[in-house]
Amino acid sequence: MHSTIGESYNKKVTDKISVSNFFIYFRVLLVFDRQKPE
Repeated sequence: MHSTIGESYNKKVTDKISVSNFFIYFRVLLVFDRQKPE
């Protein structure tokens, strides 16, 4: 029982981390897109 609680908690944390990483990656792409010389 203890391990399942830890696993679900870990999954929530990893989901949050991956979501924030995705947004950071998206912002970086937008910034690089704007800095490209036309």
